[in-house]
Amino acid sequence: MSSALTRRLKTAFIADEEPPLWTRAFLLGCGTQFLACSGYAAIHPTFAVYMETVTQSESLIGLAFGTFTFAATADSRVAA
Repeated sequence: MSSALTRRLKTAFIADEEPPLWTRAFLLGCGTQFLACSGYAAIHPTFAVYMETVTQSESLIGLAFGTFTFAATADSRVAA
């Protein structure tokens, strides 16, 4: 290992003070996640009603709703 890397690792693990939690990046990440969850929560209850106006098939509504929920869940896992 290079001496510069060894010094940085020692400094990171031996340092007495912890890095601050409330950084700009942390707050932006929290705000982004809040807005994404708020958007999903706003669309979630109205999506089934909208699908009912498009089609009368309950199985198609369920399939579309399940696909929408899966896509939203899979997308948030990738982003987090």
